[in-house]
Amino acid sequence: MLSIETADKLSASEYLEFERGSEYRHELYFGNLIEMPGNSILHNRICMLLWAMLNRLFDNENFTVVTETVKVRIPDGISFFYPDVIVSTAIRNMGSTYVIEDPLLIIEVLSDSTRKFDSTDKFIQYSKIPTLQYYLLVEPEKHLIICYERTADDWISKPYMEMSDVISLNALQVSFTLADVYKA
Repeated sequence: MLSIETADKLSASEYLEFERGSEYRHELYFGNLIEMPGNSILHNRICMLLWAMLNRLFDNENFTVVTETVKVRIPDGISFFYPDVIVSTAIRNMGSTYVIEDPLLIIEVLSDSTRKFDSTDKFIQYSKIPTLQYYLLVEPEKHLIICYERTADDWISKPYMEMSDVISLNALQVSFTLADVYKA
């Protein structure tokens, strides 16, 4: 990830205007631009498998499943991220074509350059979103998904490592196995 220094921190509106005209994607983290790195073929493949699987699981008009070209706004208003996969309610997002403010599920497929940031900083920021129920971290080169689930008091995490492991997202009434994600 490359942080781009600007003289002043950008406001949300300045960032959105900048991003609309930019050739490359950037996240905004507390007013600072961060250029998005390119993705490997494996990373892209897993994102597409996740999108296709979730699109089948949420095959109704109440949900929208999008990939890494749509931003999520953090409630602080000065941070925006491009998660790899987002599930949100469709009805509340009809007015915004670029930004989702009420995700239910966010998935990040990890890489060497993003693993630490996705596991710590982004998790802290995502956990501020009141609608978010699940945050999944997916390792592309080994069979490992860490599922963070919001409880009444806090967040709990559980690792899944076996291809037969079932990840149940009970609040969303869907489940899938690691084999569904890591298809050969």
